[in-house]
Amino acid sequence: MERQGFKNYPLEWWHYSYGDSGWAYRLGLDSCPFGTAPPPAEYEMPTSEPE
Repeated sequence: MERQGFKNYPLEWWHYSYGDSGWAYRLGLDSCPFGTAPPPAEYEMPTSEPE
């Protein structure tokens, strides 16, 4: 799926997205087809499973 442009949500192995704000954020983009993508300033996107 990633070869086709989808991006995986790291905390849910089955969850892929394309074109939404989460997709843009995980790719380091400032915008997406549905509008701007910056998260709230106090939010940090998790990148791994909690231990």
